[in-house]
Amino acid sequence: MPIGRSSCSGAWSSGRKYFRIHKKRWLRARVFVHLSGKTSAKFGVPYFEVFDGILGSFSSNLAVRGEYSFVIDDVDGFVRLNRLRHFDVEEFSERLKSSVIQHVKKVVTNLPSQSQVSVLHLEKQIDLVSEYIFEGLSVEVSEDFGIKMTRLRIVAIEPERDADNYASLIRMTRDTSEKLQDAETNKKIQDIASLGSEEEADDGIRQRIDF
Repeated sequence: MPIGRSSCSGAWSSGRKYFRIHKKRWLRARVFVHLSGKTSAKFGVPYFEVFDGILGSFSSNLAVRGEYSFVIDDVDGFVRLNRLRHFDVEEFSERLKSSVIQHVKKVVTNLPSQSQVSVLHLEKQIDLVSEYIFEGLSVEVSEDFGIKMTRLRIVAIEPERDADNYASLIRMTRDTSEKLQDAETNKKIQDIASLGSEEEADDGIRQRIDF
């Protein structure tokens, strides 16, 4: 059975497995699978629009880069979910990468609104974003591809700084921050003034009592 070369880093070692196609027919297939180690690949998600979790009507375009690793720890499950008669490593790798990209895009798109965080702060929480993506993706690829994902790491979450929506979001975030700072400063001044008035009132009461 012809097998293509993999674009993933890490070898797919040659192994033999017998599996049944029909009740009376056995097919002997040479399947390139890496049973003794992990296979790794990198991925990139082009710019896509993500709305801010605090200023919901403003958005920024984000690009995401990362890498993932997986192993085939259940050959029977892998054979059951993949058509090995026409199996091609390149095609399998591209299908897997496409699934990873779709899942990453879905999670990053929804995460700011779900967590009520600014889209501008996602990169500061990149490890948490990686963990959140890995939890759901590991289940998905196991069910769809028959593999075990061992690691997913987001390397970068990059905003499109030249885009108009990014400039608008930065401007509105700055204005909102300044207004909140002004409000907080005014409240502190009012609290200090109120405290001073209470102290003066207490002094007046004590003076009347002393008299």
